[in-house]
Amino acid sequence: MDWEAHQLARYLPSWSDTVPEDLQCGAAGLRGSARDHAFDKAAFCCGLAAGFLALRHALDGSKRASTTEARSTLPANKVGHHDDLGAPGLSASVFRTVAVGLMITASHNPPHENGVKFIDTNGGMADPTWIHLAVRLVRASAGPDSLATVLEQVHREKISEARDIRDALCIPVVLLGYDSRSSSPHLASNAQEGARVVLSHYLRATRCSGGETLAFADALLLGMTTTPAMHAVVRAWNESPVDMRESDLSNFRDAFERRPLFLLNRYKSSLVEATRALSEALHLADVEHRALMDHWVVDCANGVGAPLLCELASALRTQCGIQIVCCNQETAQTELLNVQCGADWVQKGNRLPQRWPQTPAGKPERQGASLDGDADRLVCFLADAQGVAMLLDGDQTATLFLDFVLGFLHPEHAYLSQNTCAEAAAGAARKSWRVALVHTVYANGAAVAYWRKRQRELESQRAHHACDIELQIICTWTGVVHLEKEARRFDIGLYFEPNGHGTILFSDALLKSHASTLPLPLRCCARVANQGVGDGIANLLLIATILQWKRWSLVDWATAYYTPLASVYLVERVSDRHQIVTSDYDQRVVEPPELQRSIDRIVASYRSARESVSANESAVAGARIVVRPSGTEDVVRVYAEAHTEADASSLARCVVNEIRRLLGS
Repeated sequence: MDWEAHQLARYLPSWSDTVPEDLQCGAAGLRGSARDHAFDKAAFCCGLAAGFLALRHALDGSKRASTTEARSTLPANKVGHHDDLGAPGLSASVFRTVAVGLMITASHNPPHENGVKFIDTNGGMADPTWIHLAVRLVRASAGPDSLATVLEQVHREKISEARDIRDALCIPVVLLGYDSRSSSPHLASNAQEGARVVLSHYLRATRCSGGETLAFADALLLGMTTTPAMHAVVRAWNESPVDMRESDLSNFRDAFERRPLFLLNRYKSSLVEATRALSEALHLADVEHRALMDHWVVDCANGVGAPLLCELASALRTQCGIQIVCCNQETAQTELLNVQCGADWVQKGNRLPQRWPQTPAGKPERQGASLDGDADRLVCFLADAQGVAMLLDGDQTATLFLDFVLGFLHPEHAYLSQNTCAEAAAGAARKSWRVALVHTVYANGAAVAYWRKRQRELESQRAHHACDIELQIICTWTGVVHLEKEARRFDIGLYFEPNGHGTILFSDALLKSHASTLPLPLRCCARVANQGVGDGIANLLLIATILQWKRWSLVDWATAYYTPLASVYLVERVSDRHQIVTSDYDQRVVEPPELQRSIDRIVASYRSARESVSANESAVAGARIVVRPSGTEDVVRVYAEAHTEADASSLARCVVNEIRRLLGS
């Protein structure tokens, strides 16, 4: 199908004929400055790429459908699920929708920046190849002629089955949401326009067998929402698709356009309902008393998580015994987004967010948590009169969740209360469980050591037939898309980054075909945990409920498993980041080889000095250095761990000096 430049020209005149210079391509999407409409073109091209992604899934879905269903008439009992927004009609040709998503957000980054995240049909991250396609389209968008040429190339590479397009049984849909940045609504409209350009180009000539144009291939805008909610809506759309019959089409448009909002509201209500179900499964009673005791102050980063959490606060207190007080909830003041607040501010600097309610001297520490700007990250902390008294990051959350999951798969774990042994025993009825905890090279060494200790314990028990839980501890490349991919290979996969992004994924096969083998608390856990992406609010509700069940304070949680090593994170600018090449998931430097030899020498010297000071050193390795080039700019990131912050800082500075010597700066 030819792309004609004059058809594209009407979308391009108001834009500059240059390409954004600061465009950054990450594993989840694109990001750059949104000042002076600098990101408009990138948003439009992301919409183009999302249109192709939706169309590709529609074609793949049509192929699968054609092998199992007749193209013409289906018996009424063969027509797929209709929720309360789909109206059943007479037996006729059936057309199913398939949705992908775009989220306009720059997450934890400054308010003048913006970006686009791609969401696949399962609610997870889209394959990076589609993000690279978006970059390719941006690079070609200086004018309509060059863009038309690349679009034709993309057609040949991604969408070559013109006959299948005309016979499609699946109708492609792109769902769009955006965060609270001042530039977001405009950029969402640009992305929506881009998606519509692709969908209308391919489908305007496609007709039902009765001759009516299939006008339902569209890009639908949800409005302002959180990134996790957007992922959940896309997943829910495809899990319970509305099958349209030709006899329904004349009355379907209104219901079709209202469906995203219906699914968004269902996501919100399910957070409360699923948390209440988990509390009941854990036999937690006396809701009002728990609400008085379990008081959380949540820093919302002045982002889009604030209105959602405030909306849920009353129901969470009365139904789940979780009392939440929001601070930094000035969503309308977009210039405050992520400014000296939010999960990244707290976790990276180990400091309180701005406008945090003061803790009077001599009073107990406040139990706090911080979301980031789009609410897909969460870190917890204790705050006293001096600042952050104790930080619990993504590694600590992963450990708490792993302990919870393993406890209900293994009935002999000592911490199980008498009220929950019956539920845990149900997990033992299943012959085997494949569980994984996936992390990156930035996971704290003490956390990894603890996880591997648990792994060895389970391996020993399996050898003696005491249990059959296979636990894998997996390090992978930095980037949520890589962690998610690994976690989805298992019955239950946990993935977390230290920055607080992560979730617990239960395999589709387990949830759809073998859910009855899961103990009830884990079935409820699967409903609370976002099955598409990291969800700061969902994780907060899981943490609060688990701590209530264990009767733990944040201090109990922080001291139960391991003591984190001190760490320091430095950034060094270099002339060419490509001079550094890493392997083994960024754990080793292979180019230049002299840099890794220097790192090994620095670490060995430190460990030798520690051994001379103390013969009773912890079993934790005690020192570690990671050097990783940025994927988007000419900087090198140096991460160092040691027993004290001063030691970690000294190690990091030594490595930075070596980088300057070898690469220049």
